[in-house]
Amino acid sequence: MINEIIKENVLINFDIDINENGKGRDEMAIDTYTIIVPIEAITEEVSLDELHMEFNSCISNVKIAEKKITMDYFTGETTFIRTVSEIQEHIRIMVNSIRNKLANIKIGNFKLVYNFYTWRD
Repeated sequence: MINEIIKENVLINFDIDINENGKGRDEMAIDTYTIIVPIEAITEEVSLDELHMEFNSCISNVKIAEKKITMDYFTGETTFIRTVSEIQEHIRIMVNSIRNKLANIKIGNFKLVYNFYTWRD
């Protein structure tokens, strides 16, 4: 688990669940990942429309419901995540992106837990 404090009293926990299938060992790589953000604790303070405006820009597939935001990311046709350090770099990029989005939303004192899932076709 990778913990990042992105704002006072806001914590992101990334649980990495890698599903490696369908390829030989030397070809194993990740080309897509999903971040699931439980938001039940903040929906009283922040409207779903506000979250939708912040998180839906520049992300190809975002689903926002009362209990969670699901964001799917595709690394690209030729860019694959192959090592732990590459996973960590993608997480750093995502933490910075999410930090910037949360800076635009007025939030109170609560903890966010992010589940980070990866898969490959």
